[in-house]
Amino acid sequence: MSRALAFSSILLVQLVSGCGPKVPQEDEDLQEFSLAYIQYIEEHNAAPAEWDDLVRSDGIDPATVERLRNAETVVHWGSTFRDATNGIALYILAYPTDALDSGGQVLMLDGAVYQ
Repeated sequence: MSRALAFSSILLVQLVSGCGPKVPQEDEDLQEFSLAYIQYIEEHNAAPAEWDDLVRSDGIDPATVERLRNAETVVHWGSTFRDATNGIALYILAYPTDALDSGGQVLMLDGAVYQ
């Protein structure tokens, strides 16, 4: 999948989610993270390796990073579209450590957030 199509998919997810009921803060944080992550890949031709890479590149609000860190979000740092051999919609990029136990949110590489 091309980067432009992946970015378009993320924007579509955000647009559609804005038309429905209020999106939980965790979903918004994961979606913001996804946009910053993909923007970083586009600008640096490489994936970020840590939270500070996204903050330094002005790609994400530091408050969002703090909330995601507090949720002990697991991130597959360094993941790129090439790593998603079965498709970016099936590649898990990030999730809170308690997602499996509590039914928390999971962020896919295409920007979609699922419970």
